[in-house]
Amino acid sequence: MSNISFPNDHSFDVTVTRKSQLMEKSIPMQIMINGYNAGVLRNGQTETYQVIGSQAQIQAFLSMSKTRPLLIQAADGDGRSYLVESNMNNIVYITGFVLVIISTILLFATYNLWYMLIAVPPALYHLYIRFIRRDTYLVIREIKGSTANAMKEVF
Repeated sequence: MSNISFPNDHSFDVTVTRKSQLMEKSIPMQIMINGYNAGVLRNGQTETYQVIGSQAQIQAFLSMSKTRPLLIQAADGDGRSYLVESNMNNIVYITGFVLVIISTILLFATYNLWYMLIAVPPALYHLYIRFIRRDTYLVIREIKGSTANAMKEVF
């Protein structure tokens, strides 16, 4: 029997981690590899997928948002780790939420509608990122180094 190799003989592992964040905490994130649904990630979850071939295109979808497609090229048996996170980090989300609460309290305390302007900038930023720039709301990036050490640095 001879050793015949086909182009799709090679395979490599792709590990995808969804960063634990407040935004869309309960909404599952779909991971697409080469246009096929590879799996679903919950908040803070990590999954490893085996990809056949030497290259793959990976993309993550969350609600109406998505990452830009990322092309991965790897050698046989190579393992790659990626982190998917939102551009709107927890501090921005909490700051916007606090400003909305403050403006609402001031509105009902003084009956002055001008206090609603406090909540306009964070609300407009959120709406812009979520509905106009949907492909920039989520980011997928490679985690360099070993998986265990890189995960400690990220979280």
